[in-house]
Amino acid sequence: MKHCRFRLLVVVLAAISLNCAAQGGRDSLTMAMLVPQQAVKFSPLHLLNFYPTLEFSFEQRIAPRVTVQLEAGYVLNFNNWDEDFLDKRGVKLKLEGRNYFFGRTDKRKLYYLAGEIYANIINFDRTTSIQECFDMSCEHPFIRYATGTMAYREKGITVKAGLMKYYGRFFFDISSGWTIRDIRYFELSDFQLEQNTGWAFWEIPNEDDRIILAPNLGARIGYRLR
Repeated sequence: MKHCRFRLLVVVLAAISLNCAAQGGRDSLTMAMLVPQQAVKFSPLHLLNFYPTLEFSFEQRIAPRVTVQLEAGYVLNFNNWDEDFLDKRGVKLKLEGRNYFFGRTDKRKLYYLAGEIYANIINFDRTTSIQECFDMSCEHPFIRYATGTMAYREKGITVKAGLMKYYGRFFFDISSGWTIRDIRYFELSDFQLEQNTGWAFWEIPNEDDRIILAPNLGARIGYRLR
C-alpha cells in the first residue's frame, strides 16, 4: 500500500512538473510571437518639432525578445515664421536596441526597455546686418544685409521604457525616458551671425552650447510586416 501511494505521488508530481514546463513553453512561444520580426513605423509628433521632420523607422528582430531599430528623418522646410531660421534642412538619425521583457497575450500588449543613440544634423539660413564703409577711415558707414548659414548639431543617449499595443497588424508604440543631450550651434559663414542665447524657457531654441539631461517622450504608429 505504501508503495502504491509513493508511486501515485511520483506520477502526480511528474504530471504537475510536465504541465508547468509545457505552460511555460507556451507562454514563452506566445510572448516571442508578439515580438515583431520586422515592422515599419511613423512618428507623427516629429512633424510638430521646431525642426519638423518626416520620420520613419524599421525594426528587426535579432533574438526571441531582442530587436534593433533604425530610424531616419528628413527635415522639412515649413513653419518658417521665424526669420532667424530659414530654409531648414538636414537629417535626424537614431539607432535603438530593445529588450521585450513582459507581454499580455490576452491584451496583445508588449512592454520593453530600450537604449538609443542619435544624431541631428541640421543647417538653416539667417540674415544679419553688417556695417561696412565707403572709405578707409569709415567716416561714411553703411549697413549691408547678408544671409549666412548656421549649423545645429545634437547627439545623445536615451534610456526609456515603452509599450506596444496591437490592433491586428497595426500597433501603437509609446515610450518615455531620459536623454543626455549634447547641443552645439555654430556659423558656417565667413561673417558673424547673431545667436539666440539665454534660458531655453525664454528662447526656443536656445543656441547655447550645452550638455543637459532632458525627458524623452515618443509615440509611433506601426505596421508589422512579419
